[in-house]
Amino acid sequence: MNSLSINTLRKTITMKNEKKRKLIEILGKSSQPISSASLAKMLGVSERTVRNYVNQINEERSNQISASKNGYEIVRQNLDEPSNTFHAQKRIYCLLSRLLASSDSISVFDIAEELMVSESTIFNVVIPEAKKIVSSFHLKIESKNYNLFLTGSERDKRKLIGSLVSEHTYGYFTSMETLEQFFPDFDIKRIWKKLYNICLETDLFLNNYAFNNFLVHIMILMIRLESNDSLKSYSSLGNVDKLLSQFEEKDAIVLLADQIVQLFSEIFGQPIPEGDYEQILIFIALSLDHGFHHILTELINEDFILNIVKMMNTMAHRYNIPEFDREFILQFSLHMYQAYQRCQFHMSYPNPIMNQIKTEHALIYDMAVWLAHEFSKLYEIELTEDEIGFIAFHIGGRLENSKQIESNITCIILVENYHNFTKKTVEEIKTVFSHDMIILDIMSIDQYAFLQPKCDLLISTLPSSIMHAHKVTVNPILTKRNILSIWDEIEKIKEQKNFKKTKGFLEILLDENLYFRNIFLNSPNDYIQFMGKQCQKLNYIQEDFIKDVLLRENVSSTAFTDYLAVPHSIHQYADQSFICIIHNDAPILWGKKHVQFILMIGISKDDMRSFTNAFELIVERFYSTEKVLEMLNTNSFEDFKNALLR
Repeated sequence: MNSLSINTLRKTITMKNEKKRKLIEILGKSSQPISSASLAKMLGVSERTVRNYVNQINEERSNQISASKNGYEIVRQNLDEPSNTFHAQKRIYCLLSRLLASSDSISVFDIAEELMVSESTIFNVVIPEAKKIVSSFHLKIESKNYNLFLTGSERDKRKLIGSLVSEHTYGYFTSMETLEQFFPDFDIKRIWKKLYNICLETDLFLNNYAFNNFLVHIMILMIRLESNDSLKSYSSLGNVDKLLSQFEEKDAIVLLADQIVQLFSEIFGQPIPEGDYEQILIFIALSLDHGFHHILTELINEDFILNIVKMMNTMAHRYNIPEFDREFILQFSLHMYQAYQRCQFHMSYPNPIMNQIKTEHALIYDMAVWLAHEFSKLYEIELTEDEIGFIAFHIGGRLENSKQIESNITCIILVENYHNFTKKTVEEIKTVFSHDMIILDIMSIDQYAFLQPKCDLLISTLPSSIMHAHKVTVNPILTKRNILSIWDEIEKIKEQKNFKKTKGFLEILLDENLYFRNIFLNSPNDYIQFMGKQCQKLNYIQEDFIKDVLLRENVSSTAFTDYLAVPHSIHQYADQSFICIIHNDAPILWGKKHVQFILMIGISKDDMRSFTNAFELIVERFYSTEKVLEMLNTNSFEDFKNALLR
């Protein structure tokens, strides 16, 4: 068999394994059985292939999927038993840990024996998945004579370890436990404890998150050095001394670095090379917390902060969100300064909640992408997706705390007699919810039954048979539980009002002339070009809009779920707001995901205030397996629109 045939075979096997993984994931997320026809649509294969996948999965994983007249579903396991999916992932991570811990190659036969699987399982199942993971770090797994090698730079190998330690595809672990799993030959607990005690005795202050990451990085450095894998010196950059000169704590930083070097020498009986010593200095310096006075006067120059202010204000205007206050700007300026320094020194913190932020808070993530792009252009650097995730975390946290509440929920309070104790209850409700609702009237049950006035929320101080979509019965003397019940109902009303308003906005954006079925092109760029040209023909956009969408896609993939890509601009506004839709029966590769729906969105400047809720609603729809199935089974524009907005 020639090399071309072998490569084709490998690609076929990898794709097949990916389809089987996705089938398990789909069934795992569904609360009800799914038919083979529906699964075939979601996977882009035939029903016969679905049945074959199910049989293969059950042979490999001990009857994980059951079949009935209603369809297929996952056999729910006892919570005390480890899942088969977990075991499959464990094999991949075991292979990676052996490759990372070895200074030479590892034998396929040895790893197969250790994992208690066949050599064919290693080649056909474990290695393809492991290759996908390492490729994200510019590394390769190569094989020769049944021996496996991990090739690539030492810096990239350390980044891989940091990512694996901080984040696991199927759940999170503590950093120490994960290091123990990866490197069983090292006394991780003893080294960790000694490192921890050294850091506690220093005069330096590291916040909890940075401290944990710092310990992880130092542990990785020590493990790699023991395997004789060191970094080149930073002296060619000439920046380490310059970096340290900015810190009042320079002497304390050097002292802590020297203590870590001494610890390494005591444990492993060898010195730390110069390049790695400089790496330790950088880790310490970029993990410190600083007071605002130090930020303004010594660490960050005024122009840097002014640039951050300008970017934040522009972003707030663009996305129609509240402007950020001075305190947050200062805190965020420090974060961006440290992100800049990390980028300069090719250092990054793995972000354990990166994927969660991107999928569950798509719009916040998009704001972070915009800001990261502006920052990168200005300072001529490239921020990683992990760094973008941290930016989104900061922005999202601030927006949640400063969320503006629209006071448009109307309320009527029902009382038996408006005596003093009832007046006190009403006044307390007014005080607690003054920014959340308008109290239209206070009346008796009989008055309400006779007048039947309209309101969003009905609060009654006594039980009644009156019907209302949003009714809360409270005690004459208000309790904490009563207050929580009112809050819950207010949130439900807000969600309903928001959905109604957003639905109306989306209905305006959807145009049957921009709906396409089964368009198959070569790449995301080709799809963006195709959809952009259709929108340009109908005068929704100008040529520059298409270029801007391509730029946004280049910064970070807009495939936010396994079924949906939402290409959109990063700077340009549309002449008229629109949504262009492609619905394909077979999945297409978009970034790292396979999607069947592409929704290109363009928003005019006047409509930006409505964009936030519309964007979130669209992405939210594609989280639900049931809703995705409903949309996959549509064949016309009207059916798709109804399924999306129902």
